[in-house]
Amino acid sequence: MALALTFGYSQNWTSIDSFAQNLQWSGQNVQQLSHQLTKNYIGETEKNRAIFSWISAHITYDCDAFFDPLASQRSISYRNQKDYKQKVKQWEKQQVQQVLQSRKGMCMNYTLLYRDLCRAAGLEAEVVPGRIKTGRSDIGAAFVSSNHAWVAVKIEGQWTMHDPTLASGFVKKDCSGFVPEFRDEYYMIPPEQLILTHCPMERKWQFLEKPVSRRRFMAMPYASNGVHYFGVESVFPTMGILQASDTQFAFAVRLESKIARVQIYEDDLAITPPITMVGNLMKFSHQRQNPKAKNLSIYFETDEKSYLIARYRYE
Repeated sequence: MALALTFGYSQNWTSIDSFAQNLQWSGQNVQQLSHQLTKNYIGETEKNRAIFSWISAHITYDCDAFFDPLASQRSISYRNQKDYKQKVKQWEKQQVQQVLQSRKGMCMNYTLLYRDLCRAAGLEAEVVPGRIKTGRSDIGAAFVSSNHAWVAVKIEGQWTMHDPTLASGFVKKDCSGFVPEFRDEYYMIPPEQLILTHCPMERKWQFLEKPVSRRRFMAMPYASNGVHYFGVESVFPTMGILQASDTQFAFAVRLESKIARVQIYEDDLAITPPITMVGNLMKFSHQRQNPKAKNLSIYFETDEKSYLIARYRYE
């Protein structure tokens, strides 16, 4: 399998994003929509970006369906393997038509639409099912099954990884609704970053020299979108449960110039640690302040916003 390609950081997508995000489309034909999005572009990179940008801007996450246990259930009766494959294709086509009609869906709707639009544009694309952690309670939990999906698109002979669902916005903390917000950090995610938040069901989609096991992934800290926004390539400690009261932290950060400050929280207690930079490696230490604290959260802050990077659990 071809190695993963990552060059999203060096590109200026302003023109393509403006075109795609402002393209109003009321139809439900995948071929026609793909043509409208990509007809002005020759390169595979530009075509893929237009598709990613349109989906992330025009599709809304369906919170009602997410909290409806029947909405995500799929039961297919079949006579043989050939019949099963045909029925899966029919079901997938229905999911794509549904999201084009309603302009909302869950991750499977986002990813199937993305895949089909790419294929209609002549790009090789696959849906990648896997698991993401949803909070600190997942640290050390069992890897039961897939709970999310993203997309692999082959560009210039190499695979690139994208999450159009998380790129479109986020669910409010109280789960009362969805907040649309285009998040570019979920486009062309480098493999060493992706594994901090996403673990595919099949190891081949990790594109790592040393693939991470499911058990190890679940033992890692809970990482959030901040690792992608700042280009965090590694975190230390690598395990999500802290046992020592005095902890040394280290983060390999690709875009450290964006960071104005680092903030640590022991539950609600805020601490600002002194930082040491060695190349792109950010180092700091922390002495536990609250012996009753259940978790430790690390945020990187810009002048405008605070981003959760990693959350650990105290033993």
